[in-house]
Amino acid sequence: MTMRGTFALAALGALALACTDRSDSVAPDASPPTANLLDAASIEREDSSLATGDLDAGNGADVGSEATHAVNTKHYDRVLLLGDSFVGLGDGLVTGLRPRFEHEGTEVRTVPWKSIKIIYFADDERVPELLKKWNPDLVILVLGSNDMFVNEPEKHAHFVRKTAKLMRGRDCYWLGPPPWKKSTGILDVIARDSAPCTFFDSRGLTIDRNKKDNIHPTNAGGETWAAAFWTFFRGIPGEGATDAGVPVAHASR
Repeated sequence: MTMRGTFALAALGALALACTDRSDSVAPDASPPTANLLDAASIEREDSSLATGDLDAGNGADVGSEATHAVNTKHYDRVLLLGDSFVGLGDGLVTGLRPRFEHEGTEVRTVPWKSIKIIYFADDERVPELLKKWNPDLVILVLGSNDMFVNEPEKHAHFVRKTAKLMRGRDCYWLGPPPWKKSTGILDVIARDSAPCTFFDSRGLTIDRNKKDNIHPTNAGGETWAAAFWTFFRGIPGEGATDAGVPVAHASR
């Protein structure tokens, strides 16, 4: 092969490599996340999509403020806390909810999913597999933090309804995240379309947040959130409970 031919092949190889590099640079929302469901051995606070948004907290805090709500007096054998990283694992929300349930003799399972969005959660086959495996009689969904700033949130309504219907036959509560900035409207969509789950609206709730991202709740923030939910759920005031959580009680569809 001539020297000129060698240089030509090298140039073609470099061009092909450059094209491959560009095709791998896909926008974060263009494909489902590759992160697996997290277990007790691995959890990361790395929701880069949470850092976007340019509005302040508290929009729609009066959603469902006139809805009636019956305090839940049922005993549960198994509860599954399922959703995004706001579930916490050994920290945050679960730190406040686990001891309350365990005090009642309830087994608690937690499955936080890093960076998961509702549109991917609704269609992931692992969700019904988890429900079948653990067979919880109560599911607490913690979803919405990675959807806070989506464009056209109404287009997510189908996926909210699909997620909620996966819980049919089980008691279900959907905890909206306490906003750190004003969302584009996904929490209104969840509040409206999360039946047969009961939506717990955390807007207006002030919690302590992780200083690294000023987004995820600390243990103290998780306790405040858990106590507010527990007051709504059981009607029993707890340490750190406030009136910020606004219940939205749905009739089953």
